[in-house]
Amino acid sequence: MKLFDIQKRIDAAYNAEPMKEPRDYIGASIIGNKCPAYLALSLRGAPENRIDPRIKRVFQDGHRIETEVVKDLRKAGFKVYDVDPMTGKQWAYHLAGGHIAAHCDGHVEFDGEDCILEIKSVNQNGFDKLTTSGVGRVYPGYYDQCQMMMGMSGFKKTLFVARCKNDATYHSEIVEFDALHFEGLIHRAEVAMDHGVTRISKDPQKWPCISCFKSEACWNGTTIKKCSMCAHAEPDPNNGWWTCSKFKMENVKKACDDFEPWRPREKE
Repeated sequence: MKLFDIQKRIDAAYNAEPMKEPRDYIGASIIGNKCPAYLALSLRGAPENRIDPRIKRVFQDGHRIETEVVKDLRKAGFKVYDVDPMTGKQWAYHLAGGHIAAHCDGHVEFDGEDCILEIKSVNQNGFDKLTTSGVGRVYPGYYDQCQMMMGMSGFKKTLFVARCKNDATYHSEIVEFDALHFEGLIHRAEVAMDHGVTRISKDPQKWPCISCFKSEACWNGTTIKKCSMCAHAEPDPNNGWWTCSKFKMENVKKACDDFEPWRPREKE
């Protein structure tokens, strides 16, 4: 069997896997996305495009490296709490009744202070830039994620740790909480929760739409029929419900015969 046949068979196995259930909230990890339509589609639980098997493996490597980094930090004497002892799962924080959520890699004691722990794996080019310019300038989306996690949890500092995929070297820095920046991110989420949001682009074949995981649902619609994907559904920020503006109903869960697919507005 030739090597490229192995690649084809592995990719085919990935493609045969069922699609994961999409998230139905605005997560801290995506708040840096400048497109309100993308955030709104995430909030409503729109399905993602089928992801290329290579990208899936990249994500898997990232999760594996996160586990290894936690082990290394503990080996170095840091107290790391990677799961919430009350749930046995990732630490989670919520706003707007759960329509906005943040999940962090852990909590860590650093210089006698409890901090959020955020772990990333990056390639050599990104790593070199990090060491000279810092996460805020090189990866603003990661910086936004840190700010959201701190603002939602009450922590004032994040220990940001990046490991280079090429040679396993480390970069670390402390990200301080910026209340004004956090308010701006919350405003971005509130805009996405508004009933009418606009796409960031006029052309699905151009950046950033061409690389968006929800481009198909955004531009072509979706056959998924559920209340949160209905044009009449509006998020209730007080309790995490979806309300029906047409029938004036609260906490709707099952789509009815008057279902009308929600679509973002076109950019003028």
